[in-house]
Amino acid sequence: MAFNATKNEEITVRYRVPRGFVTTDKTLKMDVFDHLDVADAPQSVAMDQIGTHNKYRASFTPSANGQWTVVCYWEHNTTSVIELEKQLVFNVGDYNVNAVGAIVSTNEAKLDAVGVLTTAMDVKLDSLHTKVDNLNVGEAPDVG
Repeated sequence: MAFNATKNEEITVRYRVPRGFVTTDKTLKMDVFDHLDVADAPQSVAMDQIGTHNKYRASFTPSANGQWTVVCYWEHNTTSVIELEKQLVFNVGDYNVNAVGAIVSTNEAKLDAVGVLTTAMDVKLDSLHTKVDNLNVGEAPDVG
């Protein structure tokens, strides 16, 4: 599953440790790979633990459009063994997809309202045409 994201807007990745998982002598890390699948070393960091709970977070900011990948993994502090935990994919673009969707929905609602008004105007115009057709119009007087 891929998530939608906007270029140059910070993305916060949150991770919850499963119950019973031992985190002693381990560091949860997040590696970020850009749209060219190149590691973005400055944004690849150890994730911060949130309070005393088994929740962690870290952020990154995609600087280009395309597909960015985040890999979260546990690194054993004493053995350098790595345990892969989660891989996330972000489709990054110039616009926030959710905001664009909201604008489209608003415009669709406005178009629906215009359609209702147009139908009401058509009914009134038909009624007016009928009234004009039913007028008993005499000949115009000579002006001369």
